[in-house]
Amino acid sequence: MKGELYAVENKEEGFLKQLRLGKSYLHGVDLNERPICVVRTRLHHSSDQQPEDLEKFTVWEMETARLMLTGNVDTACVIFDMTGFTVLSLNDVVNL
Repeated sequence: MKGELYAVENKEEGFLKQLRLGKSYLHGVDLNERPICVVRTRLHHSSDQQPEDLEKFTVWEMETARLMLTGNVDTACVIFDMTGFTVLSLNDVVNL
């Protein structure tokens, strides 16, 4: 992925939708200097996006987190926020 500006200029609305929804975000680093990525599971519904758009967003998120790595750190801390997660959301995940 070439970034947010590229997506805006090329009208990649599916990718931009993922950013706007805030499905996941980076929130600094933990005590071990690993980037913290928070994934809000309740915001994922497979029918809301094309798999390619979600893949682009995931790669963008991973590459952005990679820029936060320092020293000998080569991992990240991923937190799945299950607040408001429902059976409907679970069905979306299972049907992927």
